[in-house]
Amino acid sequence: MTTEEFVEAVNAIDVDDGNELEAYTNRDGDIFLQTFDECSIAQLEKHHINWDIWSTFQVTIPTKILKLMIELAESREEDNKYVILNGKPFLLEGGLSIRVFLIDKNSLSSCILDIDDLNDFAYTKEELEQLKTTLPKKLQDTVDLLTVTVGEAKKVLKHDHME
Repeated sequence: MTTEEFVEAVNAIDVDDGNELEAYTNRDGDIFLQTFDECSIAQLEKHHINWDIWSTFQVTIPTKILKLMIELAESREEDNKYVILNGKPFLLEGGLSIRVFLIDKNSLSSCILDIDDLNDFAYTKEELEQLKTTLPKKLQDTVDLLTVTVGEAKKVLKHDHME
């Protein structure tokens, strides 16, 4: 979910559904939830995955908005984790699977994962950079060519499989 999609979805929730909140972004790309009388109650900074909630009064956040908040945070987590792809997606036991490389003992090893498990075998940018230094230069270059974010991998792999 993109920031724009989140703001649009929150602002489309009707007052009749118990919604007293609206969403907006500032020029830095941070997202805010505020009451209709413009009292901010929550913020998600541009590159963070955890919401800061600082309401000093009782505000009910409708379930629909809570679900959107979680979906946005999860999508950001996927955009900050990286996987090293090793091939095209394929069906395995009724599910969509992919081979990925893992950096293990100064070399690359391959494993097969369900696409929905990619995040469990992903690296942060810092982890990836640190582990890459243990590899020979040619493997480091290979890793650079095959590395994508988890979010991008899921989108591309599911789309590729549908064709």
